[in-house]
Amino acid sequence: MNKLFLKIAVRYLLKNKCYSFINIFGLAIGIATFLFIIFYVNYEQSYDKFEGSGNVYSTYLDNL
Repeated sequence: MNKLFLKIAVRYLLKNKCYSFINIFGLAIGIATFLFIIFYVNYEQSYDKFEGSGNVYSTYLDNL
C-alpha cells in the first residue's frame, strides 16, 4: 500500500515540476527558519544554566 502511495507521489512530482519545486523549497526554508529560531532561543536562554550562575549579574549602561 505504501509503495502505491509513493508511486503516485512521484508521478505527481514529475508531472508538476515547477509547482512541486516551489512547495518543497518553501517547506525547506520554513523548517530551516524554525530551526534557526529554536537554536537562537536556546542559546540566549543558556547563559544562566551553568554551575555558579547564581553569582552572575547583568549590567547595562543607560545613556541619557
